[in-house]
Amino acid sequence: MNKRGASVGEIVMIFVAIIFGIAMLTQVINTQSIVTNLQSVTDESVDLGAGCYAFNISGTGLWEVNESDPDCNITVSQWYSDWRASEPQCYLSGVVVTNSTGTLTLTEDTDYIVHESEGIIQFLNTTKTNNNSLKDNVTKIDYNYCGEGYNKDSSSRSIAKLWGVFGALIIAAAALYGIRRWF
Repeated sequence: MNKRGASVGEIVMIFVAIIFGIAMLTQVINTQSIVTNLQSVTDESVDLGAGCYAFNISGTGLWEVNESDPDCNITVSQWYSDWRASEPQCYLSGVVVTNSTGTLTLTEDTDYIVHESEGIIQFLNTTKTNNNSLKDNVTKIDYNYCGEGYNKDSSSRSIAKLWGVFGALIIAAAALYGIRRWF
């Protein structure tokens, strides 16, 4: 025992609580991010499929996008069929479409249309979307979406943003208690 009476067991217990609290704080902050922020997907690879290219441009060997073919409509992999699909703040956003090498960026409303409330990207027939530009019919898509557990109410998100702060305060209080008991 030291001069204040804190036993080695108490000090070890406080130390373990602090270490455990720090480990748990990472999980709390990760969950906090999921419920308060839109999630991002980068470079999701999609294949437009052979059916999407149906028209040969005057025998040149280049194939144009067949806009009426459903193969030209890509539903992003993180799309949902629950309440988030009808929540405007959870609509598909921040969409960027490039070719498979990332060297050609397509233009929204010119080369493709985003159907935000359905999670669908519809490719249009342009020179940037012919199969010569989109090598091997593969494109990469970046976008934002609501993760499972996203709080749609701003007040709930505001409160959830405090979880990490309160977790850090609890850890600091345990550390200060231990220091005070030791000295």
